[in-house]
Amino acid sequence: QSDRIEEMEKSIQQMYNNEIIDSKDHRVIQAIAMSGKSKNKFVKFTYPECVNKTWPQFWDFMEFSIK
Repeated sequence: QSDRIEEMEKSIQQMYNNEIIDSKDHRVIQAIAMSGKSKNKFVKFTYPECVNKTWPQFWDFMEFSIK
């Protein structure tokens, strides 16, 4: 487990600095991905597969959602 608040703050800062998000927390990755998509911001992840833990179809969902 991670300190989710600290992990989220770090990931948000990485997103705004156009850095690769290096979190392994599936909830943080999903939240950052949705935030980036809603802001039309391209976001890269070191561990995109970590979302498979709870939502294996997450990236398919993101491709067809929030336009």
